[in-house]
Amino acid sequence: MRYGTSISQLARQIVSLRNQQRLLAALHRNLSRKRLPPLLDKKAWVARLRLAGMNERAMARGHAEFERRAPDEHEQFLASRGIPPDEIAGIRSWSQSPRN
Repeated sequence: MRYGTSISQLARQIVSLRNQQRLLAALHRNLSRKRLPPLLDKKAWVARLRLAGMNERAMARGHAEFERRAPDEHEQFLASRGIPPDEIAGIRSWSQSPRN
């Protein structure tokens, strides 16, 4: 791999991570102010996260951090996406596991 290629790949990754960080920070700010984002179902929300450059691993880390910092708000947020209670319980359970 050429030197210039690896630098440009790294720059794209940094931009993607910064976008993800901004998205999650805005979500946390809105939730702390009790202002939920406009209702999007689970499918639309995941599509939006993917457009922001998040993959499965990044989304899992986001859930884990949300659960750690604001467990009640995390549950409310998941419910606002139209996710059924049994699926919410599963998401919250693996979000609390040490691997996340």
